[in-house]
Amino acid sequence: MPVTTTRFALARNMISLLAVIALVASWPSASSAAPQATRQSGAVSYLTVPANPFSAISSPDGQWIFVSLNGWSKGGGISLLHQTASQWSLVRTVACGAGAAGLAVTHDGKMLIAAVGDGVAVFDVLKLTSGQSSALLGTVTEDDRAGTVYDAITPDDRFVFVSDEGAEAVTVIDLDTVRRQGVSPAAVVGRIPVGLGPVGLAFSPDGRYLYSTGESAPASYGWQAVRNTQAPVVVGRTAIEGPLIVIDVRKAEIDPANAVVCKTPAGYCPVRVAVSPDGNTAYVTARDSNTVNVFDTRKLLTDPLHAQIGAVPVGAAPVGIIVVDGGKRLITANSNRYDHPNQNQTLSVVDTARISSRAKAVLTTVPAGAFPRELHVTPNGKTLIVTNFSSGTVEFVDLASLP
Repeated sequence: MPVTTTRFALARNMISLLAVIALVASWPSASSAAPQATRQSGAVSYLTVPANPFSAISSPDGQWIFVSLNGWSKGGGISLLHQTASQWSLVRTVACGAGAAGLAVTHDGKMLIAAVGDGVAVFDVLKLTSGQSSALLGTVTEDDRAGTVYDAITPDDRFVFVSDEGAEAVTVIDLDTVRRQGVSPAAVVGRIPVGLGPVGLAFSPDGRYLYSTGESAPASYGWQAVRNTQAPVVVGRTAIEGPLIVIDVRKAEIDPANAVVCKTPAGYCPVRVAVSPDGNTAYVTARDSNTVNVFDTRKLLTDPLHAQIGAVPVGAAPVGIIVVDGGKRLITANSNRYDHPNQNQTLSVVDTARISSRAKAVLTTVPAGAFPRELHVTPNGKTLIVTNFSSGTVEFVDLASLP
């Protein structure tokens, strides 16, 4: 498949107490300098990458980790990490044009889709891991205001949904068309109009619904602007809560413009969403509320304005979120990106069975680098991967060592 560049215009752009004590004693101080080289400390290890890592994702076989980079000397890049014995090492970094953000790999492991500033780049995974120069199959370049930031692939590997933060939309791309014809304008199905600053995307386990976040609701929603007193960084700011949006996936594949099923206020600046394994609960990081807001997904469909069932205070400005241990725990990346973006931060570990107890649901915190951004778990479920954006490191956390 040849390298092809197309343009698609958009309107805008936790096992015992002793073990825990030993683990905590081994962690670096949260106020220490950000790790600058590969090192290991108890259950946490770090690997330095060439620039600011945004996202990390494993190949389905767990042999490779792909890390998207911003601020690289060559623009955007994808760093390839490979496991040798029990250690991960940096093998190479390949260019992909503009700064790279969200990553998604098809479930068959054949294609890597990267959000690259104003579009997406499509890579052949086999060629990428074997070092072939033809690994980049092509790019779909959108309007220069699109600000593509996140992507998610349907469980059947048919479509990729891309959140365009600057365009107030989620773009739908047909991967079957890419397989048949290459990266071409025909692969773009259309766009789904959503809230201002869409970022997070997560599918229901059955693939029927896609959940999306928007940093703020447009005036057309008719939601009242209220004073936010929950986050110190925004005390006194008058704002409208951002939405959690439910999208009908099948409809989005044929009629994107009319695929939104419902929406509900999800806190101030909701930026990421994760779904429980049973599909009944959605967890949203509300960055300006310093909370994880929790929703009953069944009620979202019938009474969306009353679907929120809890809110857990976590660290400052949480961004990344992931559900682990079969849904028993969730972990957030507390970025503190407004007040101390260049100081080491934390991850919060939350017991999902204690959501109603609010702050008491937080089991512990784990040290992280500066501006921890995205979270990913390796296919074997044993290791949490954290991209510390401002530290320039990828962090590996042994999940068995958490409370």
